[in-house]
Amino acid sequence: MFLLKFLLTLTVIATAVADFSARAWQSANEYPNESDFPEIPLLRHRPNTAIGFTGGGSRAYTAAMGYLAGLHKLDLLKNIRYVGGISGGSWATYTFSFAQNVTDDDVLLGPILNPEDFSLEKLKEMDPNCARRLTDTDITLLGLKAWTRGEVHSIAGAWAYGVSKSYLEPVGVTPGKYMSWNDATVADITKRNPQLSASDFTTVKLDRPFPIIGTALVGPAEGAPYTTKNQNYTLLEITPLYIGQMRTLDVSYEYTHGVRHPRRVGGAVESFAWTNQGTGPSRGLLPRQTTGLLTVPEPTTVMDAGASAGASSYAPGSFVEAFHPKDLANAMGMHFDYWSPADPTPVAKDTLFTDGGAYENIVLISYLQRRVPRIVLFLNDHTPLAPSSKYNPAVDDYTGDQLSDSLTCFFGVLPKDMSKFENRSFEYERNKVFDHNDYVKVISGLQAAQQTGKGIFATFNLTTVENQWWGIPAGISSEITFAYLGRLSAWEAKLPRLMKPLFVPSSDADDLSNDVGHGPFRTFPHYATTGGQINAERANALADLTAWSVVENADLFRRVLQ
Repeated sequence: MFLLKFLLTLTVIATAVADFSARAWQSANEYPNESDFPEIPLLRHRPNTAIGFTGGGSRAYTAAMGYLAGLHKLDLLKNIRYVGGISGGSWATYTFSFAQNVTDDDVLLGPILNPEDFSLEKLKEMDPNCARRLTDTDITLLGLKAWTRGEVHSIAGAWAYGVSKSYLEPVGVTPGKYMSWNDATVADITKRNPQLSASDFTTVKLDRPFPIIGTALVGPAEGAPYTTKNQNYTLLEITPLYIGQMRTLDVSYEYTHGVRHPRRVGGAVESFAWTNQGTGPSRGLLPRQTTGLLTVPEPTTVMDAGASAGASSYAPGSFVEAFHPKDLANAMGMHFDYWSPADPTPVAKDTLFTDGGAYENIVLISYLQRRVPRIVLFLNDHTPLAPSSKYNPAVDDYTGDQLSDSLTCFFGVLPKDMSKFENRSFEYERNKVFDHNDYVKVISGLQAAQQTGKGIFATFNLTTVENQWWGIPAGISSEITFAYLGRLSAWEAKLPRLMKPLFVPSSDADDLSNDVGHGPFRTFPHYATTGGQINAERANALADLTAWSVVENADLFRRVLQ
């Protein structure tokens, strides 16, 4: 009997040691506001501004690095409270934020080569510590090789491995470490969890804005596939401090012959305790309890920076999780054992996730929830902006090829005829946060800026319309600067004579939605959406273009990010 009691005691002790004491948060408001977000007290010294980058693979990453270089040159990064990205934009956000072994942003972000100084020889020059060089790889190939070697055990895991190896480990981010914001937040965690030490964590070492990336929660794995008939996407924010969302929803997923399966989605938990794989706590937050400590079983795998950026960018998930057979989603989908901290009795359930860009391709709505008054959105999509001579937003139907629906969806404007893949794999229909009447002035303003040739930037004061799903009330006013990736005629005019044919199309060059169709810089600046395969010349050219456009519009950015 004594031996039995002794063994039981050891079991209890071992179980207790394996549990984490983790902070959790939820909003007590129907619609979240800035007071609900736990990072706010840590950021009051920074002006309340935000920048965001869309997805778009390595093209979006490279363009974002250029924009960051331009803002760095203008000494404006210190004036930004939030930096956020989805998919390829998340790679840029986390590479910039978590860089451990490069402390000089002149090196990390790279020098800005003006167009008049372009040559193929100069474009090949790349400091080995410059983050632009990280696109000269292949995420898919790296991941599949790891999978065949048995280093990872799923296709989604192979993708996250490739993201980590390509973008994060080269800047000193060690895989397998928990994330947190800074030394103080780590000290708080380790005080509550003596089994952990500071060396178990990766933090944001440099003076950076607070990073937010997003992944789309698709639904319970047992309900796959999720099509237009039963889609109910939600977005979870992944930050160094926490993972989750402050808008709590009781989402109904319809499957098994029309039966509805309700699941609570909402609340946030410290990132180190996020259950990548494992079981959830026996108790969550009580109703209207805005924060508290939860006893969370130690996850069996770590949600590190690589897994986080992989979750934000797993584009294959939006395909395999939306089509039959069901086994396709189970074999190739991205699975996390999700539980909601806002559920008093949470149950971890195998849940499918996908690229955040399948639901919202830039973290605008996250910023609106926080009532950020000045926002810059860098739209680095593959679709060029059609000039006013080809598209009149006041009268012409939007077909999807005049500009990106990553932008148009916020005004409730989507193509009437979407492809079968788009209709099944994306859910932008719930993203309207601005009045449809504002659409015309925004797009017309971008088209007017396009004609100046110096940067497709336009700033507007916009007021929200109510969006119940996202928890956005009507009446939030923000000054939003839209920055659209595209050809810039003033930049092209400065190119040396021998370089110009490599970047300017030989026919219809006056149509700025027409990209160069051949050569080493084919489709510049709208390179294909890939997980790499952009060499030094192509990366430098694109980053130099976007950086140049920021510096050329220094007065605009100094005013917006004052």
